[in-house]
Amino acid sequence: MKAKNQNSINWDLLAKKMAGELNSEEEEMMNQWRSQNSENEKDFNEVKKLWGETKYARELDAVNTDGAWNKVQQKMRRKPANLYRQRMLWSVAASVAVIMGLLIGDWIWKGKDKFIEQTVVIAENNMQQITLADGTDVSINGGTTFMYPQQFEGQTRTVKLDGEAFFKVTRDKDVPFVIETNDLVVKVLGTSFNVKSYKGMNVAEVIVESGSVEVSLEGNRENRVVLSAGEKALFNRETQSLISMMNEDENYNAWSTRIIQFKDAPMTEVVKVLEDVYKIEISVSDSMILEENVLTATFNQYALEHVLEIVCSTFNLEYAQQGKTSYVITYMN
Repeated sequence: MKAKNQNSINWDLLAKKMAGELNSEEEEMMNQWRSQNSENEKDFNEVKKLWGETKYARELDAVNTDGAWNKVQQKMRRKPANLYRQRMLWSVAASVAVIMGLLIGDWIWKGKDKFIEQTVVIAENNMQQITLADGTDVSINGGTTFMYPQQFEGQTRTVKLDGEAFFKVTRDKDVPFVIETNDLVVKVLGTSFNVKSYKGMNVAEVIVESGSVEVSLEGNRENRVVLSAGEKALFNRETQSLISMMNEDENYNAWSTRIIQFKDAPMTEVVKVLEDVYKIEISVSDSMILEENVLTATFNQYALEHVLEIVCSTFNLEYAQQGKTSYVITYMN
């Protein structure tokens, strides 16, 4: 019997690694494979470089798959690799494109100094976690465009955000970390916080988990607030007002942690949180379902179906799926 090649790897697993979708068990499998020999590590770095040299462009329902595939092939033809490795890397690139639902593009070269920015656009039903060059961890929510440099240079560590992301910023007292959104500038030294600033929303918000954060208006740094842990800033785009207050939303980061907490929460709030966290739509057959029921519960990284089962059984309700991301809740027959 022919011995199994130790260099072999589940390429779908490697694609999930590039897409940031590995669980802890799969991450361990990937690390073991990489540590087996230098050839495995070389293959991993080639795939990572291929994917790192692209930007994501559109959500899955707008993907031109033929165009994306052609661009992958063109990139690989420029690389001196054997036929087997080319086929494997093509498979990984195609798998990641499907997983992420994104169109591959070219790098953005900014200015004469060739400052490289990489754009990450997350499909509506996906979330991605990345680590920046300074060690800062960023969790990126669905429908978000996040721009960051390959390496930070200069007196600030500047990134750009259109959407929602949770940051755990590596502290550097000499080089502030700066996030630029459509309307706001968020400046920190080292802390953890959530920024939500989608173009189509009337209100943008910054919620601080630890440390302190300075939030100011783009183009008007005099209009600013300084937030501490447990506080949030709200910017109203219509009135152009920027205010700070205590944060009372325990689920502001549930989209990233998948830890959901309800304490005497009305069903209107429960439905809204589940829609935001799981990227679904929930309708109810009777408005009394929303008006009569109050929920106290904690869900720690449970699948959507499990959460819906608990919620419905608590109030003698039932749910049915009516589409890929649509659910209806009714009274139990």
